[in-house]
Amino acid sequence: MEVVEARTSRPFAETTTMIVIGIILGAVGIGFFCWLLFTLAVYALPFFASVAAGLIIGQGILAAQPSPYPAAPRGGVVEEMHGTRVADPYRWLEELDSRRTAEWVKAQNGLTRDS
Repeated sequence: MEVVEARTSRPFAETTTMIVIGIILGAVGIGFFCWLLFTLAVYALPFFASVAAGLIIGQGILAAQPSPYPAAPRGGVVEEMHGTRVADPYRWLEELDSRRTAEWVKAQNGLTRDS
């Protein structure tokens, strides 16, 4: 007859150990992820931003383009209302019978109808 020795088991010891290991590995993983994001932000992001800006500027996308809109000259009309000086540089557009206003409206309509 064979004698088997009884072994006392600690069912919660293994579970507790796994929980502690999981918490430690989770903290290490989060720390590594934060380090990686910081490293990319410090070194890679400025590089890619400068490359992208160079490509955009090189193709002339950010270059000053002439405005396709008709010029609207500013006038020098300044009124005083209740003690406050108020500039009204486009007062000339209120003169609906003016040749200058009619030409500007015609140019504006030509731009919007041709598009």
